[in-house]
Amino acid sequence: LGVSTEQVDAYTRRTLKRSLLTSGLIIVFLIIVLYMGFKIIVMRRIERLQSGLQHVAEGALGLEERIPEYSRDEIGALTASFNDMVERLTNSISEKDASAKKLADQTEALKNLRDEAVQANRHKSEFLANMSHELRTPLNSLLVLSQELSANRDKNLTDDQLQSANIIYNSGQDLLNLINDILDLAKIEAG
Repeated sequence: LGVSTEQVDAYTRRTLKRSLLTSGLIIVFLIIVLYMGFKIIVMRRIERLQSGLQHVAEGALGLEERIPEYSRDEIGALTASFNDMVERLTNSISEKDASAKKLADQTEALKNLRDEAVQANRHKSEFLANMSHELRTPLNSLLVLSQELSANRDKNLTDDQLQSANIIYNSGQDLLNLINDILDLAKIEAG
């Protein structure tokens, strides 16, 4: 054949070097392709999830938005957990808003009741002031007349009539004292 073993060894070494270099380049190319595929498939999903988390943290994400779930792997499970968290957050915010509205309604109702109580107290004070004058004036006249009847025994009054005049006078004094106590109490309440 005319080819020496040295030539065959050199040719084999060159071919082996070329094959190793070509295989190495193919392996590096495959690694780059796999990395890019990994980045496209996995990293973009992770970046979407990270972006959604950042939006929720900043309060910018509309709580009706959800991150789409593309797979049933760990990232899909993480995305599902994120969407569930956003759903619970939405429910919590709705409950808080409902509680705040209920509290505002109750506060308004209490304010209205307080205003009504203040107005009723003012009307009571006005009523007592008016009734004081309206009750005292005729009562004082009645007391003066019954006292004069009791004092003038020579007016031809019978004993029963004098006793009735004394009863009228004593009852009128009791009533006047009661009216004065009520008015004093109203003054104390008014400060």
